[in-house]
Amino acid sequence: MIRLTYTLDEIEGPFEVSQDGTIKFEEKDGIDYATVMGDEEELEKENIKNVSSSTGKITLSVTKIKSNIGEVIGVFESIRPSNIDLGSKAFMEVKIQGIWYAQLDS
Repeated sequence: MIRLTYTLDEIEGPFEVSQDGTIKFEEKDGIDYATVMGDEEELEKENIKNVSSSTGKITLSVTKIKSNIGEVIGVFESIRPSNIDLGSKAFMEVKIQGIWYAQLDS
């Protein structure tokens, strides 16, 4: 079975952003679209999404302890799969590094 997919092409018109952040866009000529035919496997990957979870790795390290006020500060590094478009694309490994902070209650 081959499904027809539509793609929007060459949309033009005035674009306004007001002071309160409201956006207004008006396409003057009407929306033009073109039929795109693709192979069934590619269309299925794009149309049927996979929302299963993925597994990554995180390392947390403590760099400073302020015991008098109950603060703990550290760094982290996380490596996880990303950019998969809900299963339609092969994942890329993403490394995220940062600082974390916690305040402990006694």
